[in-house]
Amino acid sequence: MPETRRMRLDPVDIKLLILYLLKQAERPLSATEITDFVLADSLLDFFETHHYISALLDEKQIEETAPNTYQLTESGAQAIAFFENRLPYTILEKIQLKMKANQKQELLEQLVSADYIPLNDDEFQIHLTMQEAKDTVPFEIKFIVNGKETAKNICNRWKTDYASLYIELTNLFSQL
Repeated sequence: MPETRRMRLDPVDIKLLILYLLKQAERPLSATEITDFVLADSLLDFFETHHYISALLDEKQIEETAPNTYQLTESGAQAIAFFENRLPYTILEKIQLKMKANQKQELLEQLVSADYIPLNDDEFQIHLTMQEAKDTVPFEIKFIVNGKETAKNICNRWKTDYASLYIELTNLFSQL
């Protein structure tokens, strides 16, 4: 089995990596989110990540905003602003791309929703919404279907293919 090679970073650079990750996220991150990122790129292992999170807390570079959720302190923001050029460009670029993808996904989750509620044993009301931007009036439709599986499938399809379904619905309604 091939061995995964990790980039070797010194302890200061590892702390800077975590600070940069929090800076780019522009929101508090959970320990799990931080760990998932560094594990995905084989930068650190689980225990190292938590060791450095604890060290950054002790040094007041980050603070806990909720249990196991962290954000930069003013001191941490100043440190990363001054020293981020120590980190390899490839790591900075990976973090930027990952955070942009995460922010896009989070925005999408805010703008598109699909839920269902049981009305009785076999009937479920589906509620689908979509907005083009946070401050726009949403497209919204509610209807009733038979069967929980049907309700789940419609909601899942809306979440993954809302754009083409919206076009199909508007075309259908314009033909009435």
